[in-house]
Amino acid sequence: MVFETLKKVPTVKIERLGTLSKEKDFDIGGRMKRSWTAFSQKTLSMRPRNWNPPALHPVTLSLAILVPLALLATLQVLLHRSQRDNGIIFAADINDLPLSRTFLYQYFPTIIAVFFSMFWAWIDLEVKRLEPYFQLSRPEGALGKDSLLLCYPFGFIPLVPLRALRKRHWTVFWASLALVLVTWGLVPIQAGIFTTSDVSRSFLAEFNVSTSFIPADQQPNALTLRFAQSAYGIVALNETLPPYMTREYMLAPFSPSTAVGASTEEEAEDSAEWVAPTKMYGLELRCEPAIKIQTKGWPVYNSTTGCMMMAGPSGNDTVLAGSGMINAVKPFSTMFAGKWPTESSSVYIDYCPPERNHTFFAAFTRNKERKADPPQNVTAIFCEPFYYEQDVTAVVDSRTKQPTNVTVFGVKQQLPANMFNTTWLEVMMNGGTSSIEVPGDAMPDTVVPSWRGQMLDIDLSYVSDTQPMASMAIIVGNRPLSDYLDWTALADSYQKAWRLLFARAMVDALDVDTPTFEPVIGSRSVISNAVVVEPIFTYIVEGLLGVVSILAMALFFISWTRTTVLHSNPKSLASIMSLVAENETLLADFAKLDCSTLGELQETVKHRTFKLNSDDQKISIDEVHPVMDVEHVSQATNLLKQVQRPVRPIEFSAWVCVPFIALFATMTIGLAVLFIKSKAQAGLPLPSGIKIAQNLLENYIPTASATLIEPVWILFNRLFCLLQPIEELQNCNAKAKVSIDLNYSSLPPQLVIFKASRAGHFVLAVVCAMALLANLLAVAFAGIFHHGLVEIQKPTTFQSPFETMFVSINGTSGPIGNKLAGSDEKSGAYRGGTGKNQFLIAESNLTRGTPLPAWTDAKFFYMPFTPSTNGVDIGVYYEADTTALGAELDCIDLEHGADFHANLTEGVNVTITSGNLRVKCTNPPGFRVDAGPNSGIADGPVCQRGPSALELVLTLETESANASLAEKELCWGAVVLGWVRDTEGSCNLTRKVELNANNSFFVQCQPRIVTGSGRAQVNTEGRLLKNASVLARNLDSDQRKPIFSNGPSDLIAQSNRYLFQLLIPNWHSDSFASDFINYFTAHAVNSSRLLDPTRRLPTLDEVQAPLSKAYSSLFAIWLGANKEQLFVPRANGSTNPTSGWKVAREERLFLSTPLFAIAEGILVLYTIVAVVVYLRRPGEYLPRLPTSIASVVGLFAAGDSVRDMRGTSHFGSKERTNHLQKLDARYGYGSFVGVDGMVHIGIEKALFVRSRSSTTRSGRRN
Repeated sequence: MVFETLKKVPTVKIERLGTLSKEKDFDIGGRMKRSWTAFSQKTLSMRPRNWNPPALHPVTLSLAILVPLALLATLQVLLHRSQRDNGIIFAADINDLPLSRTFLYQYFPTIIAVFFSMFWAWIDLEVKRLEPYFQLSRPEGALGKDSLLLCYPFGFIPLVPLRALRKRHWTVFWASLALVLVTWGLVPIQAGIFTTSDVSRSFLAEFNVSTSFIPADQQPNALTLRFAQSAYGIVALNETLPPYMTREYMLAPFSPSTAVGASTEEEAEDSAEWVAPTKMYGLELRCEPAIKIQTKGWPVYNSTTGCMMMAGPSGNDTVLAGSGMINAVKPFSTMFAGKWPTESSSVYIDYCPPERNHTFFAAFTRNKERKADPPQNVTAIFCEPFYYEQDVTAVVDSRTKQPTNVTVFGVKQQLPANMFNTTWLEVMMNGGTSSIEVPGDAMPDTVVPSWRGQMLDIDLSYVSDTQPMASMAIIVGNRPLSDYLDWTALADSYQKAWRLLFARAMVDALDVDTPTFEPVIGSRSVISNAVVVEPIFTYIVEGLLGVVSILAMALFFISWTRTTVLHSNPKSLASIMSLVAENETLLADFAKLDCSTLGELQETVKHRTFKLNSDDQKISIDEVHPVMDVEHVSQATNLLKQVQRPVRPIEFSAWVCVPFIALFATMTIGLAVLFIKSKAQAGLPLPSGIKIAQNLLENYIPTASATLIEPVWILFNRLFCLLQPIEELQNCNAKAKVSIDLNYSSLPPQLVIFKASRAGHFVLAVVCAMALLANLLAVAFAGIFHHGLVEIQKPTTFQSPFETMFVSINGTSGPIGNKLAGSDEKSGAYRGGTGKNQFLIAESNLTRGTPLPAWTDAKFFYMPFTPSTNGVDIGVYYEADTTALGAELDCIDLEHGADFHANLTEGVNVTITSGNLRVKCTNPPGFRVDAGPNSGIADGPVCQRGPSALELVLTLETESANASLAEKELCWGAVVLGWVRDTEGSCNLTRKVELNANNSFFVQCQPRIVTGSGRAQVNTEGRLLKNASVLARNLDSDQRKPIFSNGPSDLIAQSNRYLFQLLIPNWHSDSFASDFINYFTAHAVNSSRLLDPTRRLPTLDEVQAPLSKAYSSLFAIWLGANKEQLFVPRANGSTNPTSGWKVAREERLFLSTPLFAIAEGILVLYTIVAVVVYLRRPGEYLPRLPTSIASVVGLFAAGDSVRDMRGTSHFGSKERTNHLQKLDARYGYGSFVGVDGMVHIGIEKALFVRSRSSTTRSGRRN
């Protein structure tokens, strides 16, 4: 580029202004020059104190030292607290805390770090800006390259410490290194200090330990069979254990003496543990191998304590292979016999001494494969339970009350005789039944649960239900059957079973209505979500803070030991003018450099020595050795003759601004895409499973990104601050206050915004705002990502292990009434036993919340499906559409008359009509009604007085033995239920009770199979995670035919045998059920309306809905519990895949919506402002950037404006401003004729500046 020359040049003689008359001199334009000797000598004689920058003031640097140490100490205290207390903030879920609680750990540390970085940015700026003056103030002065050419404020921040180190400029090195550590180390790394985790804490607490129990002599009449039913549920159904109980022992219950609320953070956690001294109730079996004595008949087994068993197993049974009979001999057999004989017990110990009456006998043997084989050895044991109590310190979960650990500190002591009725328990386990019916809201039964269903697929011969301990021990032992041939293994299995029964019975024995307590001191161990301090990040940050504090100390020491002769802040062009205005030689030399490039300037100045001198008259920058060698002068002159191209900051070039804009646009779009995907896809995958890596990727890198953006905006800020006065001078009519006296360089970059806004420099103000927003962006990025558990769906295919078809079923096969044994034939669901498994499952679900069988909900059974792919999925569940199967009841009321008759001695007779078929049906034989609940073997039923009720549940069969199959199926498919009332009770057994419409109400119900489709959501075990949504119901019998192998009537007939079982009905004067279906009907609607003897007889509307609801649930449970026996297995190679989803609960990454909005808004602003900066960037009119003192002096050295600043070097900032205001001159930047009579480009009074219409000219000078 070239510069334009003035069109007219005055012909008057030009002299250096320094030689003009002191009274009245005129310049080449006819201007009158001020007499510089007219300045007040009084002003010069009052020499002010040397100026010290506020950023380097001892107070400022003391803060720079102490603040990091204070933060370091605070972090160490927090780390100590976190490690001692396992956290610093606690809650059930930290994410649910209000902003007032999360602000202190989520945002406040970043805010402190950001402000601390701004504080150091100010110190760093001042150190870099003033380093040339400190170098010039050295006694020997400094080379130009180490003083006038220094431009540290505009260097790339990470490289400045290296440059300063090479030049040994230690203040710049310490300050710039501290800034790098704070800005690019401390700010991003501190984002990883605080994380959340589940932790445990302990507090002392007072507890009340229960000392209450039902006395032993009252327990037979107070305790129901619920303990045995629950023990069955625990083993067979995975029922949740009752509070304070394990499978080995029961604890005396305890709880905090005051209610544990949620008013404090310690009491609001999701779960906790209680630790307290209490009693432990347990049992030991003391077993020994039996001594076998072979006799001519059965072998006799003796114990060393005097007990004798004469009917023990012989080991001579032969396996009956291929038999479909229930009682067939399998490869192994077992037996159990207690000491106490009962009406129902099949075997018992023949003799034991009185002191050994608690002994029992157990045996296990392998059966012969062939009849000719010799007898097998029999493993036989005699065992005696030892019931004890023991002092322990127990740990229980405060929410579930489940024991997690016990520490024994007392000896085992015999359980007090009045605390538990051991004989009652042993008699019941020996016979399998209870002779006493205890009224209450418990499932009505007098038989200990049968374990037949759990022994279907093992090689153990049928064990009578009168020996429940024999089956239970094998199931609880959970060993290969051959292991039980070892007597210690057999003893261990019985000990496990006996302990479970005893512990569960103790739960009921310790449950009283008005408990008493004993206070003890314990502790609460709280498990909660907590904010924890990560040691690794904390130590890194502490190290950085320590280093920064040390750097501040070094800076403090150096700043204390060196001074500058400046009397005011060299913050503006005018202040620099004042330092050179007195030195005509220097001005003359630099006047030649007005259009030189940066390289030319450096070559000219770098080897010359300069010094900042101060005396009573002035402060000025002088050259120490003004004479240069000839070679250097010649080289500089040659350089200056070259034509140069005007420049502007490279940061404003297209190849920098365009990528800068693209970066912000990419970040804006990328962040938006991440946010949209996190919403659409239920979060984003975690970047890593390692906690430290997560902190790096989710906290450190985002915060570091925002931190790295800030220096770029600060650099733009600095460049705009640098060029703004010259931009004002471009108009050639600028007042001093907005041009040569404009101070932006001494202000912290982030705080220029206020002054720029007041001055109308809006682009600069916006750029400053962007630098400030970088700090907010760092805060937003520090907390924008958080974790959450969500469900992720992936499409997959499934196969069903069964065909949607029932096997061929014999409807007459199944349990029989209240008998311990049913049919001998296996068919459909029936494999022997009492057939009460569905009731036990429903009871466990009702009382303990035990899940229903797999593929079952409260109304339907859903055909199972399994993934087509091999492998085990952990932590996933499946969802697919499948066939739903169930049943409903259609009931009609029966009117006493020709087609229906009922009495309490024979039962019922009912005529059922279906189309042209009309059949007389009746209840099975053996019908009987008791006067009340049984109170024991000897006493029998207890008759009821006053208003009493009776419920009848009857399956039907044909009256005629010669009935056709169609007639039989019609009777099998129906049931009759009745509700009877009597105001006088049942004690007058001789009184004949006629059943009629006034004292009884009967309904006839017909089960109806329901099919349809449902969408089931199940875990890997097939348990429904929520009730399935039934998509369609198909009640058309013609479309149901394909699902039955031999028609629906046999399925319904067999299910009726299971679901409508009738115990011996008895009168009752309370509102408790005495049969299964009425018990579950009452609970289905949570009402005893049908059972209350004081209420009127029910109506069909009051019966239909609750009865059908209970029945549908029990039928679904029955299908689910017996699916392997009821459905046809899928044939090998058969494929009929079903589409569905595999759903996994995953910890995913989410973006905080408020913080996303903040960050996205800032990035959008960044993009817009970056475009504005590019469009409004300064023009190319400078030969070099005025980033150093030498570069700035070269801009005004040739003009007259600098001469106005003579005598002001001692002035303070305000005095200099007042001086310029009095001059009231206007200034500009452009072409002018300098004091040397030649054309220059630079800063001059506006009167003599020609405004530039072009940025180029054909030559440097004419």
